[in-house]
Amino acid sequence: MDPYNDLVLNPRAWSDPAQRQWGFAAPFHNDYRQARRPTEEIGIGRIFRLRESMSIQIRGEFFNAFNRVYLNSPASGNPAASVTRNARGELTGGFGFINPASVAQPPRNAQLLLRVQL
Repeated sequence: MDPYNDLVLNPRAWSDPAQRQWGFAAPFHNDYRQARRPTEEIGIGRIFRLRESMSIQIRGEFFNAFNRVYLNSPASGNPAASVTRNARGELTGGFGFINPASVAQPPRNAQLLLRVQL
């Protein structure tokens, strides 16, 4: 899927029930029933004792360790929303449009720590 050219929802797949007809779904779904979005964080460290009162601690912490990418939910909930494009022909709106510039989870990140205790 290319978020600059493809919509994630098909407006022809959605329809309102006829008047006085009951449906089996909830009256409103604000998340389009997306799957869960797990995140993994890993930490590793070691303390080196030099003397009785001196130590060095080395620690590494990794956030989103497997670098999972989760896009946000589609912006428009209206199946009749018209598709809009910018001057380069990239999608900027419409039913099922996901803004590729904003992600629900930041990319992999790490921090290293060195602590000297005297």
